[in-house]
Amino acid sequence: MRVLDAHAVLAYLGKEAGWETVEARLREAGRTQPLRMCTVNWGEVLCVVARLRGGAQAEKTAEALEHLPVRLEPADKELTRAAALLKARYRVPYADCFAAALAQRLGVPLLTGDRDFRVLTKVIGLDWIG
Repeated sequence: MRVLDAHAVLAYLGKEAGWETVEARLREAGRTQPLRMCTVNWGEVLCVVARLRGGAQAEKTAEALEHLPVRLEPADKELTRAAALLKARYRVPYADCFAAALAQRLGVPLLTGDRDFRVLTKVIGLDWIG
């Protein structure tokens, strides 16, 4: 099992650097356990798609994500607390802290290509896509 961040999902959707790794992890998850993603990071994906390609494409993206072996995890009070503490300690964007906090909570690696996570290598495991 792994946690997905928005960067990994956007790379997969846009067939950008590392998308093949994300595809392989999704295939593997379809046979074993679904990948996990925080609802904050899911929303980040939709926001980026809406900003770049419009609201209708963001809706299509949301629908397409429903068919992937990905389980959305809510940003509950405890996860939000953990994300806030990561943000206070490290120079990582706040939304990214939710993905990191979820990976930390579950004790699994974070699937990403976002270099902002480099500062967290001693806190969480990272599975780099590119």
